Amino acid sequence: MNDNQVTAIHEAGHAVVNVVLGLPFVHVTARTRGNVHFGPAMKLWSGPHLDLRYATSCMAGDAAVTLATGCRDRLAKTDHHNAVKALRDVVDEDQLNAAVERAYRFAQVLVRERWSDVAAIAERLRRRQELTYGEVLEVVGRQTRTERNSFGLVPPAPTHNRLTDPSNDC
Repeated sequence: MNDNQVTAIHEAGHAVVNVVLGLPFVHVTARTRGNVHFGPAMKLWSGPHLDLRYATSCMAGDAAVTLATGCRDRLAKTDHHNAVKALRDVVDEDQLNAAVERAYRFAQVLVRERWSDVAAIAERLRRRQELTYGEVLEVVGRQTRTERNSFGLVPPAPTHNRLTDPSNDC
């Protein structure tokens, strides 16, 4: 899988999880490393429930890449940092790492459940480089879970843990 595909999958993970969690954004891009631009609405979010949702959104790109490749996304450090920042005010310091890990696990569940949406958004991002929230919402609302895509990606079987497999080449 090339860097453009990995970036598209990473950003698609963020975008789909944002829609599922009700966190609107302006647009998502897959240029260079990509990003999800939240715009001024981001300043309105506060409180423990929104902070947990935002932390989950932050971890969704890494979760999508891990699901697609079996390897954690080495370039997701900024996302991890943003998840820590989001949770710092709502959990005790000694619980912070566990809370970030829970956000990551929740992101994994959401990405796996909506894999066909993630793959469809990744394909569109690969072709167009940028999508609006409305365009992502359209896709997430109409995709079926069995649909394939040009990446040929399907979630790995849950019984095989490629992260702990000694043959893993990450």
